[in-house]
Amino acid sequence: MIAHCESIEARTGEGELIEAGVEWNEAQPLTEAAILKVGEWTFYLSLMVFVLGLGMSAINGALPLLIVAGVALWGLAKGLFWCGWRVPGEMRDLRFATDGAIIVPLGLSATSVRGDRLRLSHAEIASIEAEQVVFPKGEDPTAYTHGVRMFFRSGEVVHIARDIEPDHAHMIAVRLSQALLGLREEIAIASMGMGAVRQEQASTRARESERVID
Repeated sequence: MIAHCESIEARTGEGELIEAGVEWNEAQPLTEAAILKVGEWTFYLSLMVFVLGLGMSAINGALPLLIVAGVALWGLAKGLFWCGWRVPGEMRDLRFATDGAIIVPLGLSATSVRGDRLRLSHAEIASIEAEQVVFPKGEDPTAYTHGVRMFFRSGEVVHIARDIEPDHAHMIAVRLSQALLGLREEIAIASMGMGAVRQEQASTRARESERVID
C-alpha cells in the first residue's frame, strides 16, 4: 500500500473555518496477502514450466511453447508482486467541526462506533497518539503494526485507525493534532471577536440611554 495522509478543511464563503481534519488510507492486509500468495505460486509454476520446456528443448532440439509459457508466467508473477504492494487501501476521514462534533463520514474500522459522528465532543480530547497494536511474529511479519487513538479527559479512549505502518500512524496523529489545534484557535479568535462586538453594542446602548440635563 502506498500511504496517503492529507489535511482537509471546509470554510464558509466568507472564509470562516467550520471543519478541519485529516483524510488517510488504511491497508487491506488480507487482500494484499492473497495477491502476493497467488504471485508466489505463479512464480514457482513459471519455474517448473520453464525448466520442463528447457528439458524438452534439449531432447527435441527446438524451442517449445513451454519456454514461452514459462516466461509469460514469470511476467504475470512479477506483475502480481507489483500489484500486491500497491493495493490502494481503504480511505478514512475524520473531521472536527466548530460545534464540537467529531465527524467520521466513512466510518472507523478500528472501533465499533456506528454512524458518522462520535458521541464525544472534540473539546474533551486530551491527546491524539500513534499506538502499536500488532507485535509481529514469525518469518514474514506484517508491516502494518500501528494504529491511532484519541485520549479524552474523561479517561475514555477511542481507536480511530489501524493496519498502518509506524511512520504513517505518526503522520496521521500529528496532522489530526494540528487540525484540532488550528480549529480551537479559530474558535477562540471568533469568540474574542464576538465578545468585543457585544461589548461595543452594550456601550452603544448605554450611550443612547444617557440623557443630557440642561
